Amino acid sequence: MEQPRQQHYHFAYTALPSKIFAGRVPSILLATYPSGLVCVLFRLWEVLGEQLPQEQRAPVEGLKVTAHRIGGKHVVLLVHMPPPERMLETYFIAIVFTPSVRYLLLGRGVSLPGMPEQFQRPTLRELSPDGVNANLGMGPPPSAEALLRHLCKVFDLQEQVEAVSDGQVQALADEPACGPPSFDAPLAGEQGRKRRWWEFWK
Repeated sequence: MEQPRQQHYHFAYTALPSKIFAGRVPSILLATYPSGLVCVLFRLWEVLGEQLPQEQRAPVEGLKVTAHRIGGKHVVLLVHMPPPERMLETYFIAIVFTPSVRYLLLGRGVSLPGMPEQFQRPTLRELSPDGVNANLGMGPPPSAEALLRHLCKVFDLQEQVEAVSDGQVQALADEPACGPPSFDAPLAGEQGRKRRWWEFWK
């Protein structure tokens, strides 16, 4: 049974959620959308790959982010992952602002020799800020539109998907639910000086 490539897997399940759930970081990403978030995604991918042997790396081609509103209510930043090739690798990451942050992943399911095709559908999972990885069952076909419509059902909303402008995403940065000001904590040995957002990503 072939294991997922570690760069692909840990980007989705470790590196990115650790940033998304860290203090005011969601607010920063919203305020600088799209360029700020795109830079963060590519930098995280690059740093993670540098720490892994070549056979555990994956090409970055295909990594991008789009913004949508589901059910006329919740904004979703949809991270399109590089195409998954192995089980447990991820097709999409949906960062949903309800306005609190929800982090869901649509990934390739586990496939075993002889497993019927109907059991090889993608799976939908959700990571919580405390690290709980919840299996939400079989997901939709691996397309952005199908996932967004499926999320309408997950969040008990009318099935409505629409594009969101950059300005509408940036306006969400003022939402108090985006997190406590923990990124302002001073760096070790530098009491009295606030930690700047660009230092937070190191």
